[in-house]
Amino acid sequence: MLSGQSNERETKMVVAELLTKADSLLRKDPDQTLEILKQALTVAKEGGEDSLQAEVEYRMARNYMSKGYYFSALESGFKALRFFESIEDSSLMGKTKHRIASIYLENENKALSLQYDREALNLLDPVEDSLSIAWTYLGLGNYYS
Repeated sequence: MLSGQSNERETKMVVAELLTKADSLLRKDPDQTLEILKQALTVAKEGGEDSLQAEVEYRMARNYMSKGYYFSALESGFKALRFFESIEDSSLMGKTKHRIASIYLENENKALSLQYDREALNLLDPVEDSLSIAWTYLGLGNYYS
């Protein structure tokens, strides 16, 4: 039992280090960021950490979108969303739906983007997720300009 907990802790630490490194390179080197995120995903999968896999997929969606890889961005976004739905975390579901809405908007699909942003607003908590709500409303402004 202890070795299982030790492996879980080690997996979390390694993934956290890789995510921190990826975040520090996000704007400077998107290609390197993607490679680091792929490493983090591999470590999370090998460690059997579904929640970490979802977090990495969520971040990969942002990175893929910034590089213009919309299909890969959507694929990662939906993988993360499925996990957050399975654990019924409405906050993370809302944030992920907003990320998916942003990907659709970047890909000029305003109808799906609008749908996902509206769904995001219904999931986000007004107190806990106020910043995410602000970003979502800002995203909704793109449909009326």
